[in-house]
Amino acid sequence: MSRHLPPRRARMPLEFLEHLGEDSSTRLEPGYNQDEFFDDQFERRSHEIQRTPGADNAVAVIPSKQGPWTGNNQLGIQRRFAPDDNNRQTILKLDEWGFPESWTLVLGLDFDVLQWHPSPGFSASFDITAVIDFGIGGVMQTVEIDWVNGAAIVLPMNAVNVVAQYNLDVATEAAGASEPPQDLKLRACVARGVLSQTQPTRSFRIDLAAATGNASLDLPPFARELRLLPITATAIGVFNFFNQAGIVQFNSGTVATPGIALATYTWQQLVEYFSIAESTCGRPVEIQVPTGARSVLFDGDVGNQTPFLAQFLIGV
Repeated sequence: MSRHLPPRRARMPLEFLEHLGEDSSTRLEPGYNQDEFFDDQFERRSHEIQRTPGADNAVAVIPSKQGPWTGNNQLGIQRRFAPDDNNRQTILKLDEWGFPESWTLVLGLDFDVLQWHPSPGFSASFDITAVIDFGIGGVMQTVEIDWVNGAAIVLPMNAVNVVAQYNLDVATEAAGASEPPQDLKLRACVARGVLSQTQPTRSFRIDLAAATGNASLDLPPFARELRLLPITATAIGVFNFFNQAGIVQFNSGTVATPGIALATYTWQQLVEYFSIAESTCGRPVEIQVPTGARSVLFDGDVGNQTPFLAQFLIGV
């Protein structure tokens, strides 16, 4: 045989050729049929997406009903009236609890009004101030608000201490009552989150007649606005209160050292409208505490005066 001729190859057995024609041997990719290799890839991907579990197959997370908050007096507590010699009582103390967030503090109280006012002629009153020390990291700050049923304030914190300070009215002393109701119960609770529409206040009772015509107050911490609420039982008394001569003046210094005047209002400017012809006036309005103010001066008529509440709106 010539060396230039190609060698003759052996013929493949018939059984081997039949084996190649079987379906199992003609797959181009493991796990796919031969025809699937030529299918539309977009259609294949859409089928894969459809096989993804939907939201209806998700596992529902049920929060625990009990935990470290269950029965925890640091998150919520009710205490009976038991002040110390300075008429102060610690109600709630929350130690450092997690990362600093916005917490809402809610206050409440309860007592038997008939026991406190046994007869219609019994004129006595008291009020409670919540002295709140709240902190983050290495700093503590103090804010004071009126302790009324349902009072609430939002605080950025992770620790808080709430102290009740009992304030007795002059009329209470004259009526022979030297302390708040014996069955008085105070409540306080805190929770993470922001409770909307909270409008905490800090009120002071002022009597210009007893103060010979003028009185001054150091502004409470975080005071934003001020409104005056006359304590009188007649409409003409309210009109006369706002019709008096004098001023309400914010000063840069404290009561001891007033400094300079920063903003001055007449008494008539503290209501929505004022009509001398009809002897009427509108509701009290809030006036902004000016930047840099540390105290406020009330100067008015001694002979035409009724006690009033200087009520500050507190905002943290």
